[in-house]
Amino acid sequence: MQTPPPPPPPPRTPARGKLQLRIAPNAATNDAATQSFDPNPPSGNYRVRWRGKITDEMPISLILRKTENGELGMLTQIEVNARWLTIRDFLAGHEQSEKERIATANREAEVEKERIATANREAEVERARRKEEAVRDAAEKKRLADENAAELARQHELEIERARAPIAAQQGTAFCRFCGNQILVTAAMCMKCGSPIGNHNSAATRKSRTVYVLLALFFGPLGIHNFYAEYYGRGAAQLLICIFFGWLILPILILWIWNLFEIFAVKQDPNGNPFN
Repeated sequence: MQTPPPPPPPPRTPARGKLQLRIAPNAATNDAATQSFDPNPPSGNYRVRWRGKITDEMPISLILRKTENGELGMLTQIEVNARWLTIRDFLAGHEQSEKERIATANREAEVEKERIATANREAEVERARRKEEAVRDAAEKKRLADENAAELARQHELEIERARAPIAAQQGTAFCRFCGNQILVTAAMCMKCGSPIGNHNSAATRKSRTVYVLLALFFGPLGIHNFYAEYYGRGAAQLLICIFFGWLILPILILWIWNLFEIFAVKQDPNGNPFN
């Protein structure tokens, strides 16, 4: 007499976070094993074909519960899209699909992070560009303000010159000995450089043309007339030529020609003040 097979062991308690399913690899045997699946099982209603019988549609949760309780084996077939697959293949495909879904979600998250990083970089570039434009605008405004101030100062000087023109026409003008600016003969200081003028432009302090001509006629080769008119460079040159080459006829002749030219050409001192 054949000994009956031992009763199947009681179902184990599912581990926390995993779905424990009992696997019957062969419908003809009672060997049992345990396999873990993703805790996010698929959904929907499916028909089951078990031992030649096809059941009505039932929820996948009920199919998995029957599989866990041992009522159905992992080789039990279910109908998916008009195809019959074993529960093991169906769950493996679902697990692969879930992994692909997670991988796709991770890729999309990486793409979103890259998009956000690119947007942040573009925002930084835009902020730097706006800051640079602000600096350029401030520099341009300062330049325009300086130009306006310079133009106002020039207009003010022109107004002063126009106001002084009638007085200058009556009193006469001269040139500042320090900066060469045209000033009134009776001015006490230069309006441009601020140097004190004193009375060097007055008629009493100006050089006499008569004295200049007489000195040039009698002492021309010595350059005394140029020293008198404050042309010190010319006077020194003429004096040195006379000292070193005065015993020669040609240098003396050149000096006299030079003196004659100065008698007719020179009519003011180096500061531009005319002779009396």
